[in-house]
Amino acid sequence: MNQDNSNINDDMRITMGGFWIRSLAFTTDIIIIYALQSILSLTVRLGILTGARVLDMSHSAFFDLKTSMINFIKIFVICAYFIYFHATTGQTLGKRVFRLRVVSAEGMTIGFVRSALRFIAYIISALPLCMGFILIALNHKKQGLHDFVCQTYVIKTCKSASHAYES
Repeated sequence: MNQDNSNINDDMRITMGGFWIRSLAFTTDIIIIYALQSILSLTVRLGILTGARVLDMSHSAFFDLKTSMINFIKIFVICAYFIYFHATTGQTLGKRVFRLRVVSAEGMTIGFVRSALRFIAYIISALPLCMGFILIALNHKKQGLHDFVCQTYVIKTCKSASHAYES
């Protein structure tokens, strides 16, 4: 990364991750998240089914509990996945596959608070016909609305994922 405390905007060696490669990374992340959610949901279904039989729950009570728990798991997995990976390494598994990393303007990882804010801004980016994401393709810094709001960048990295490509 930038070790000299310069701003990422000033470093011409940094290559930003563009719209299409970020879309592929996001699609990869969604597939991974779906797999995690499926495994956890199956586990919860089996646990609730066993508990429902032991407690002699009605069918409707079982269905309500199962639906609530599965919805909670789905939301939790999505939030935890993006917030944790962006905060700790700057790379979700999808970004790692495509050698991308989320960094601050100083080229550092963004931490948990900024990562959580970025996730909220991610949701806002998706709301008006994904216009916040389309911004990535329309500006030279390749920033989406969520990147503008949180002052983050998605950069391309080398194989070691610790240094930006030099162009």
